Amino acid sequence: MNLATRVAPSDMRGRVHGEWWDVAARIVTEPGSIERAHTALRAKYGWQMELGDLFSRLTGRMERRAWIQIEV
Repeated sequence: MNLATRVAPSDMRGRVHGEWWDVAARIVTEPGSIERAHTALRAKYGWQMELGDLFSRLTGRMERRAWIQIEV
């Protein structure tokens, strides 16, 4: 199910740095799609993503992550 939503570029603290866009979004549940997304994030963010994954594993939050696909 696609949901209508709005997104904008922002920094890691959530401060908006650009215009808002109307987009369609959906929660991804397919394991293959989630693995491809996670691989792409690790490739883009490198050690920062690995560090985030480590803390997610240590706190038990890794399995509770929500994966969202956004179509602009």
